[in-house]
This record gives sequence, structure tokens and C-alpha cells, in this order.
Amino acid sequence: MYYSIYSVLLFLHIVVGSVSLITFWLPVIAKKGGHFHKRSGKWFEFGMLAVSLSGIAITLVVLFDPLAIKDPSSSLSGAEADKLVWWSEMFAWFLLMLSLLVLNSTRHSVLVLKCRENRLALRQWPHLLPILTMAVISPYVGYLGTKYSFVLLQVFSALCLVNSYQLLHYIFKPSIQPREWLIQHLRHIIGAGIGAYTAFFAFGGRQLLANIVSDQWQIMFWVLPGVIGGVCTHKLVKKYRQQYKVQ
Repeated sequence: MYYSIYSVLLFLHIVVGSVSLITFWLPVIAKKGGHFHKRSGKWFEFGMLAVSLSGIAITLVVLFDPLAIKDPSSSLSGAEADKLVWWSEMFAWFLLMLSLLVLNSTRHSVLVLKCRENRLALRQWPHLLPILTMAVISPYVGYLGTKYSFVLLQVFSALCLVNSYQLLHYIFKPSIQPREWLIQHLRHIIGAGIGAYTAFFAFGGRQLLANIVSDQWQIMFWVLPGVIGGVCTHKLVKKYRQQYKVQ
């Protein structure tokens, strides 16, 4: 029963996540503010919410009992089981952090469009709690990355911690400039896409790349979404800041 719940959640996560990797590009290529841009944006929003929430559920199930999920037949010896436990827990914490990144980025990017200059809805606990949770988890993931010499965890731990600060800073700073909410929407919806693609290459995509790319080169695919997405975000944000005179 326990493993069945995990399997259903994982299936949902993979299917919706795969579709969302494609739908991410639809609002990107659509005319900004147009009907299709808004509709495809909704598709991506719903997909990301489903992916992030199922990802959180999956990680909690794994953290609760790693062996019941990863070794349901109890075929491993003591040493092998111990190694499987710490490996599963390490990646579960990483996926939990990424799921929170996607959840926070998606919800924030949608809420800023609805709230615009009125940030009261952003200061409610349903929005703040996942952000604060990510801020608390990120240093621990960074610690795991340092302990086990896993660079990917160290890098994304820092990125998620910075993301938490950026979200909270925007939510609570005394005032915002006209149309600054548009910059927030752009920055964080792309951030949700970066988190989704990183999770794909770090987990599902890892199996696809195993026969093509050696382990030492796979990390390049894990980091590339963040690098490419970061550069594109910087250029787009700069463009719209100049266009709308947002400092």
C-alpha cells in the first residue's frame, strides 16, 4: 500500500512534469498579454503546481521510510541498505528543495500579476510558509552537498537561499515601483521553468543520459538550465526595466 501510493504519485509527477516542460515554451513564444499567452500560462501554472505538490509528497514519503520505497523486497544487506538510505535521503531533500522552489516561484509569479501594487495577499501565511520552509531547508541541503562532495546540491542550495531572500524582500520592502510586479512575474516564472528542467535532468533525465554521457559530464546538464535560464532572465529583465523605466 505504501509503495503503491509512492508509485501513483511518481507516475503523476513524471507525466505532468513532462508535459509542463513543453508548455513552458508556449507563453514564451506567444504574444505577451494576448489570449494564447494567458491561456498557455495557465496550463503551465497548473502543471507546475501539480508537479511541485506531487514532488513534495514524494519526498516526504521517501524520507519517512526510504527502504520501503527503494528496497520493498528487503533484498539488500546491512551495508548496502545503509548506503541506499543516505543516498535516497540526500536526493529526497534536494528534490524537496527544488519542489519548493518551483512552488514558490510559480505562486509568486501568478500572485504578483493579481496583486500588482497591493501586496497584501503576498503577506499571508499560505504564501509565506513555503518560502520560509525553503529558506530553512536550503542550508541543510548545502551541508549535505558539502559533506558528500556533491556540487549540484551546493550550487542550488545557495540559489534557493538567495531566491527566498529575493521573494521576502519584495514582499516586505516599504514600497515598489510602478510595474515592478511585471519584472517579478517574468523573473520568477522563468525560475519555475529552471527548477523544472533541473529536476528533470537530475532525476528522470539522468536515466536517459546514462548510456550517452559519462557521470562526470552529467553534472553539465544539471547546471545548464540554471546558467542558460539565468542569462535569459537577466537580458529580459534588463529589457523590460528599460522599457518601463523600473530601477
